[in-house]
Amino acid sequence: MTTEEVQQALIALGSTPQEVHDALLAAGCKGVPLDQTNCPISTFLRLKCSVISPRVIPNTGWRYGEKLSIPLPTACNEFALAFDEQKFPDLILE
Repeated sequence: MTTEEVQQALIALGSTPQEVHDALLAAGCKGVPLDQTNCPISTFLRLKCSVISPRVIPNTGWRYGEKLSIPLPTACNEFALAFDEQKFPDLILE
């Protein structure tokens, strides 16, 4: 996928943090809070978008390899911040 296609896939996850949560849950994308490489959005990028070694950095963006950060859509950024605060415990890997 191109960067633009990945960005569109992220936008399609939803327009609110709850919609992003619901889409990630339906896709089976769980993760670890405060872990840039293993949060649910990183899992989504890796499993559903074939991004190699993605990192999600709230308030900065997502990146892979040596690429510069690509801004997260607002709903994804808000979801990532809430997930790091453990507000979506059903997506935490056990």
